[in-house]
Amino acid sequence: MLLRNPKPVLLLIFGLLGLIFVAYSIVWQVGGKTAISDASNRKILLGTDHYFTYQFNQRPVLGTNILKVQIFKNDGTKTVLSRITGASGMPAMGSSHDSAEQDFTLNKKNDYLLPIDLVMPGDWVIHLTFYQGKIEYGRHTIKIII
Repeated sequence: MLLRNPKPVLLLIFGLLGLIFVAYSIVWQVGGKTAISDASNRKILLGTDHYFTYQFNQRPVLGTNILKVQIFKNDGTKTVLSRITGASGMPAMGSSHDSAEQDFTLNKKNDYLLPIDLVMPGDWVIHLTFYQGKIEYGRHTIKIII
């Protein structure tokens, strides 16, 4: 009888597969670990006379995360460059989840801030480009696994 009308069987199979996928996604989001390529607040050289640190407002999770970048001279004094841009994406998905290059916003404390939208679990990269005037001063890539 089931062979004469395969529609209910197919609906049941796809319904169960969908339920398994949703359950796996919830477990992945709640219990999954987030790995970042570089430890937050570690000094990363930028040219010969500057370094920068970065950190997120929280452990990166699905949704919007704020990336904060601080620029320092080699003597440890905080400074600013003329511009920092950032772009994020999932290399495994081609350009499907890539963001356009955006300028960081400079706040009153001279911290550069950029909202990063992480829309699904997987490997993410954030490309940072630093400018001194109109000249590119340096680049760095942050890798994240959600």
